[in-house]
Amino acid sequence: MSVETVFTEDQLDMLMEAFNIGVGEAASALSELANNCYEVLLSIPSARVVAVKNLAQELSIDITGDLCAVTQQYEGAIPGTAMLLYSEEESLALVRLILAEEHEIDEMSELAADALCEVGNILLNDCLAALADMLEEEIKTHLPMLLTGTCDEVLNRFSNGNLDAEILYLQMDFGLSGLDLNGFLGFSLGAESFSILREHIDLRLAALGA
Repeated sequence: MSVETVFTEDQLDMLMEAFNIGVGEAASALSELANNCYEVLLSIPSARVVAVKNLAQELSIDITGDLCAVTQQYEGAIPGTAMLLYSEEESLALVRLILAEEHEIDEMSELAADALCEVGNILLNDCLAALADMLEEEIKTHLPMLLTGTCDEVLNRFSNGNLDAEILYLQMDFGLSGLDLNGFLGFSLGAESFSILREHIDLRLAALGA
């Protein structure tokens, strides 16, 4: 399913604006996390709605090796689960830069997992906070969790085994100290939550006279 069949152009524009505000806030926080040694650049160039099983097939072709995903449940007007997804190789590269190369990071150790969860916590919370501000609703987040494994394993756990579930899937470009990483943000929403999200966006658009 294309994102255009789920959201109108105006709805999608407002949604993308909120998420880009969120990743902008996260970029500043991640620069501070890296002791301002690097400028972090984040952007979300595209979004779509895709079934989990189709996403698993795509990622298994594009990514060799395991995945790392930081997931975070959230509650409120549009409850669901958020996910920050990288290949394991890119996750370790990200952790090495965030830790300013003070530690030798060659595998997903406890230190690396904690650092990646912190990155995910910042990104997901800032995106959800921007979404909450746009909708003028409260969104409460839970503690992040790290999932590692193959594409099928990670996405099966993320979707609680419902591979037909559709998620809002956002490509995210992550630039850090000359290193370009391709990350992804996913938001798992039930059919009711998608409907509520559209309704809330329409209310905001109406209030803005759009």
